Amino acid sequence: MKLNFNRVVLGLLFAILLMQSSCKPKVPEGFPQKLTPTTVTLLHEGKPVEGAAVSLVPNVSGNFRVLALTDANGTAKLETAVNVYSKSGVPAGTYKVQILTQQKTTIPDLSPEEQSKMSDAEIKAHQTKQAKELADLKKQNPVPEIWETASRTPLKLTVPEDGKNFTIEISDPKTFEQ
Repeated sequence: MKLNFNRVVLGLLFAILLMQSSCKPKVPEGFPQKLTPTTVTLLHEGKPVEGAAVSLVPNVSGNFRVLALTDANGTAKLETAVNVYSKSGVPAGTYKVQILTQQKTTIPDLSPEEQSKMSDAEIKAHQTKQAKELADLKKQNPVPEIWETASRTPLKLTVPEDGKNFTIEISDPKTFEQ
């Protein structure tokens, strides 16, 4: 009886190890080998900018992305991703910095059903009110519009082999390079 119990226990342990090894995600081809811990902190007039999407676009071709959202302290802990696989850190190199902020109106879009119950003038008034609120939000957005497009942004960062913590002060929208 003892022999059968040992076989069962060994069989279960083997099955568990096999399941654990098959559950680990496979590193995709082209994923950078060495990543270094890197953060970007966004400040506007010395205060943290929360909820901004920070993306680093490499100057060399590659199939990876580097991105993160800023937290309540304005800090984005950058991750490198290929498809759905991601790891904390950034490959050393020079990057363009793209920054996007969330701009959401409190006035919801009208559903087709809601529009069918309204006159053209009411729909136009709703759309005008929504557009005005978005324009006001755009004025309050501390991130210069040019920083939102990877091809136009003047922001550049060079990540060293040992990583770095970068700080970007948005109050000065001049060309920024670190």
